[in-house]
Amino acid sequence: MESPPKPTTTDSPPKTMKAWVGQRTGAPAQAISLQTDRPVPGAPTGSDLLIKISHAALNPADAVFMRFLPTLLPFRRAPIPGLDFAGHVYVVVPAELVAPWPRGVGGSAAVAAGLGVVGQTAAIALREAGLMAGDRVLVNGASGGLGNMLVQLSKGHGAYVVGVCSAENEALVRRLGADETIDYTVHDPLHAYLAKQYSEVPFDYIFDCVGHQVLFDYSPGYLATTGKVISLVGGASHGVWPFLKNCMWPGFLGGTPRTYKILGLKPSGELQRQVVKWFDEGLIKEVPIDSEYDMEDVLKGYERVVSKRSKGKVVIKVG
Repeated sequence: MESPPKPTTTDSPPKTMKAWVGQRTGAPAQAISLQTDRPVPGAPTGSDLLIKISHAALNPADAVFMRFLPTLLPFRRAPIPGLDFAGHVYVVVPAELVAPWPRGVGGSAAVAAGLGVVGQTAAIALREAGLMAGDRVLVNGASGGLGNMLVQLSKGHGAYVVGVCSAENEALVRRLGADETIDYTVHDPLHAYLAKQYSEVPFDYIFDCVGHQVLFDYSPGYLATTGKVISLVGGASHGVWPFLKNCMWPGFLGGTPRTYKILGLKPSGELQRQVVKWFDEGLIKEVPIDSEYDMEDVLKGYERVVSKRSKGKVVIKVG
């Protein structure tokens, strides 16, 4: 079994470390700043682990938290953004929240870090769907980090997969397992094209990794009556009014007669171990890496993430 890269530091952790720390709400460039002398966490207690991070992966949710969660909240005092990491024991986390190094990753900490939030989010999406072999699945945003996972896992579980992406990313999405791709830049509005092409062969599940409200509004034209739209990211389809409209508004008053679910992730070691198992079994064949930035260039990494143009994961080389 291949192991993670060997640590280059001494056995004893240093006294200080580099960290991007939240100071205020706003876009990443305004919300966080680099501290080069932040104290290293104290020695772990109980079953906690102190992990030295080699690589971290960025997620769109990081930027959402920065923009909307005030730093005055008790759990947001001087927060360090991000949830995905890989490395050796050095940053204090509960042991039950981590998983062993995947066998198929080899020494790539960037790939290992990229299996985190998107892998767990894909896992809860499949659990919500109850996906079975033969189901028809549409993945909106198939070329992003989460879309990459959903295409591979849906195909690995026997579904027929259609991925929405640009022509530039068609080869990637096909390589990951999509049976068909739809170029959203050509077929605009997307919902009209879907109604034209798939009314006779509707989808069982739509995984929305972009947050397009109209995809649900017009779903009766291309989603089976027992099907679900499962929204996985922030966007126009999130908020109090969209939730009430999509989930509680009755059809006879103009509500959409289809099932709508909004999923949010609470990181879990059990979920992460399931993702690692899928990777080792080959259901996840690869973790495409869009780009890698040095620790000092985290803001450039977030610019890439929020652009919604990344092809796979954006990762940070921490140490």
